[in-house]
Amino acid sequence: SFLYILMIPTCIVLIIFAPFLFHILYKGKFDESISVFRILIASGFELPVTMVGMSALVVMGKVKEVFQTIFSSLVINVALAVILLPLIGMNGAAVAFGVSMAAQAIITYRIMKRDVPLTLSAMFLRGIEDGRNFLKERNNCKMLD
Repeated sequence: SFLYILMIPTCIVLIIFAPFLFHILYKGKFDESISVFRILIASGFELPVTMVGMSALVVMGKVKEVFQTIFSSLVINVALAVILLPLIGMNGAAVAFGVSMAAQAIITYRIMKRDVPLTLSAMFLRGIEDGRNFLKERNNCKMLD
């Protein structure tokens, strides 16, 4: 749940400042990979939904559905990579990965929604609330030390 608070701003900062970071870290050696980096970082936006959803499905005893979701994501990734790699190179592989991760998040959410009455906004707000509580507890522990 703490990921909800950190993931989106971190992704945005990394996407915006990717050229600057690459220049500092690699001194121009890998500038052509900045677009791939940006695409892969953008695919991190759905990561909190996927992580929370997959964990919840395992706890709910839906391990078969988790496997099917991961396998479906793999099939989507490979199919899109085969199509996009010849067309747009490494950016195509990155796009294929991002789309497959988005599909995984959507499938996970749909499976969960069958058994648990939830909305994406409720999941998001719950994640923010949990993150705030985590930070409060962390600050309280530091004060006790």
